[in-house]
Amino acid sequence: MKCLVSHITAFEYWRLVGLPGIVRPLPTNSQAIPSSMESGEIERLASMGLLSLPLHVATSRKKKNESQTCFCHYRPEPYPRGSIYRIDAETGIVSPELALLQVSGELSFGELVGVMCEFSGYYSPSCREFHGMIGREPLTSAFRIATYAERAKGLHDACRTRSAAKYALDRARSPMEVAAALLLSLPYARGGYALSGMELNNRIKLSVSARKNSRVAFLEPDILWPSARVCIEYDSAEFHGDEYRIANDARRKNALALSGYDVVTLTKEQMASAFEMDKIAHCAARHLGARLRAERIRGQKGLRHELLARGSALKDERALSDRAGQRFEDYSKSVFWRQRK
Repeated sequence: MKCLVSHITAFEYWRLVGLPGIVRPLPTNSQAIPSSMESGEIERLASMGLLSLPLHVATSRKKKNESQTCFCHYRPEPYPRGSIYRIDAETGIVSPELALLQVSGELSFGELVGVMCEFSGYYSPSCREFHGMIGREPLTSAFRIATYAERAKGLHDACRTRSAAKYALDRARSPMEVAAALLLSLPYARGGYALSGMELNNRIKLSVSARKNSRVAFLEPDILWPSARVCIEYDSAEFHGDEYRIANDARRKNALALSGYDVVTLTKEQMASAFEMDKIAHCAARHLGARLRAERIRGQKGLRHELLARGSALKDERALSDRAGQRFEDYSKSVFWRQRK
């Protein structure tokens, strides 16, 4: 292995897995970090224009960062086991878990939990060349992220990553689904409604009468509290005028109700309104037999902005790159002025 892609570049690459031309990396048993950064794959990745420049790589030998396309991170010690994947014979990449840990300092807590849900889910956000979401198999899981962060105690931000992984959810299928789930499940101190114990898209078996009515044996509710038999179904505005989709959603809700589940409907318009979302949370809490605090939840406005605002790292993969790129430019300028002095 001649090159190891790391940090922001690795994070960006994993988010693009599923696109044509983006190879899904395979795990290796290697822990050693290469001493070079020479690879034809690096040049190919840079030429594609999908990854922000400079590309970040890890090396075990100190190098001057003179290249406009590559930035080296010096690390003489090997990473914990399970940290290195392989793109091809020459090029490695840090694991999804390590990539999340390396960028966690660039993200707010809500954004960090959100991208953990993305990595553990069945989608990747759109990019400039492709509109809509990219479907793919999960890159990791909340359990694997937490386990890795526990093993990597000596790495920077490992503790923060481990704390965030406690709230990550597997099996998500869209950013809006993740946003709704985190607004409802994160604790009060983080801006959520503390309605924990939920699962996303978990398969449930329908009752006999529901199977006859819907002609399907199983359903996967968007958000489900299995012990309380309460679920939330998100109605996307994308299909608002689609009669087939409306009819299918109605059949799903009827089948869930016939199987003994309380169903709460959530729309994009309701999520966009703090007042409406508050009513949804109270409705879900009532079905769950929980009581929400009467006072306004601290930090809710900030969490909503992190999860729903256009250009957030959760919804737009370029946002984090722009942020990190600005920090790199600031760092380069500071080094330049120190050299001048």
